[in-house]
Amino acid sequence: MVIGRFRLVIIAIAVVIIGGFAVLSAQIWLMNARIDQLATKVNTIDATFGVKLDEIKVKLDAASAKLDAISQRLPADFNTIRAEIAAQTSAIAKSVASLRGLAPSPPTSLLPEPAIGLKPSPPPKARP
Repeated sequence: MVIGRFRLVIIAIAVVIIGGFAVLSAQIWLMNARIDQLATKVNTIDATFGVKLDEIKVKLDAASAKLDAISQRLPADFNTIRAEIAAQTSAIAKSVASLRGLAPSPPTSLLPEPAIGLKPSPPPKARP
């Protein structure tokens, strides 16, 4: 009788162990399927971002080329502007110098000059 019960306990433990392994293997199989799905999504996202990153790289390279062209053109433009300003300044200086030679005489006063020895009379006071 004891051996019969011991045999049942051993069989029950074996069934529980086999059932546990079955559940564990099913969970591992489901997890493996889920990992495959996630890997597919990551690869899709990676491919999408890879394309977008390549597009951004191309745009950045184009912008960098434009900035390089502008930075090479700026010194020449600044030299041209500097030369134009120098020419305009020189022309203004020459015109001012030529106008100084033609400067008009100081304006004359239309008021009669006061007599040297006479004091001007005070103005009459108003009557109240």
